[in-house]
Amino acid sequence: MKFAPKLLSALLMAQCALVFAKGNADTIFYGGPIVTVNAKNEEVQALAVQNGKIVAVGTKDAVTKEWQADSTKVIDLKGQTLMPGFVEPHVHIIVTSVFEGLGLNLSNFTLPYDTKESLTQKMKAALKDVPAGGWLFGFGVDPSRTTPFYG
Repeated sequence: MKFAPKLLSALLMAQCALVFAKGNADTIFYGGPIVTVNAKNEEVQALAVQNGKIVAVGTKDAVTKEWQADSTKVIDLKGQTLMPGFVEPHVHIIVTSVFEGLGLNLSNFTLPYDTKESLTQKMKAALKDVPAGGWLFGFGVDPSRTTPFYG
């Protein structure tokens, strides 16, 4: 029976920590599809982050009611999709670092995607830095991130 009061105290402290932790998310996101990639693979309306960790997902009303405080930054996604960060498992870091110093990096990971015309303009603009008789080469063009898609 000496163990029961200690267990009860530990459970009470854990419950208090959870109660006091709620209501002070650092950031709440809403206003666009939020992909959870959890076991249910559900899409939710809102997501709360506290100390760099996701602490709640669900309806906008439920998440803001439980987690929004005066200091919480609330971000409207304006229809954009929020999804977990992914680690790029296919990187050519050494080759890229060498090419970065030798050629023109034409990688584009933001919208709007490049077109053939914008890639040509970037190459022409870089020619001013090429010494007479020198070479210019570009790298990093991804056809799947080119408008129209050339894949």
